[in-house]
Amino acid sequence: MRFFFDQKLSFNEHISQMTISAYDFVLHIGKTILTLLA
Repeated sequence: MRFFFDQKLSFNEHISQMTISAYDFVLHIGKTILTLLA
């Protein structure tokens, strides 16, 4: 049970890391588009 809990925790951390990466990616794309339009 303890092992399962640890695995679940690390899985959630992985998901949040991916969300942060995706957010940074979208931000980067948005800045690039703004730079091209400016």
